[in-house]
Amino acid sequence: MINIILADDHTIVLESLSTLLSSREKDIKVLAQAINGLQVIDLLKKQEASGEKTDVVVLDMNMPQMNGAATTLYIREHFPEVAILILTYHNEIEVIEEILEAGASGYVLKNKNVEELVKAIRAVAAGKHFYSSEVVDALVENVRSGKRKGQDKPIRKDGQEPGEDIQLTRREKDVLKHIAQGLTAAAIGEALFIAPTTVETHRKNLLNKTGCANSLELVRYAIKNGLD
Repeated sequence: MINIILADDHTIVLESLSTLLSSREKDIKVLAQAINGLQVIDLLKKQEASGEKTDVVVLDMNMPQMNGAATTLYIREHFPEVAILILTYHNEIEVIEEILEAGASGYVLKNKNVEELVKAIRAVAAGKHFYSSEVVDALVENVRSGKRKGQDKPIRKDGQEPGEDIQLTRREKDVLKHIAQGLTAAAIGEALFIAPTTVETHRKNLLNKTGCANSLELVRYAIKNGLD
């Protein structure tokens, strides 16, 4: 059973999604609903205290008090075992990159059918990533544009190109390989027999050592240096 929390500031959307998923999908259970990020965090804290477990949080991007990006950052920091799926109307590259850099495992547009949402929930619950086709197209075009402008290489804070004079530990290399495969912190932890919080620590160390700004740049670094 995949336990999920739904978050959207539109009550009709929230209740409709909850009813639809609960009635159609036997392997998906809506544990709770929220209208903003603060409520999501409060629910996760209460579940942690009671021993309950949420597998996936489905977040709208635009919510009052605490939006999808800020909520994603907090969940990644404090509940790394929980997968995050963004459900929104926004397909602008700036918004997509912001939320992926924050740590979301999936990004689905609201103009898609419920079957795609269900696929996305199952994918991120299994430690994979899932993006609507328009999101993938936007990311690919952005990479192509960056290459045309000569911006495809992340630069370290000291001005050197990533890969120069960088010593990674064996464990950091293992974590980096799994990041390049698109796995979440929870999935990497399971594969390496370490806690998701430990995976996040290694990821932060990798960002500091390589000078990469986010996980997407770490993936590029891994591919360039043959660690994928």
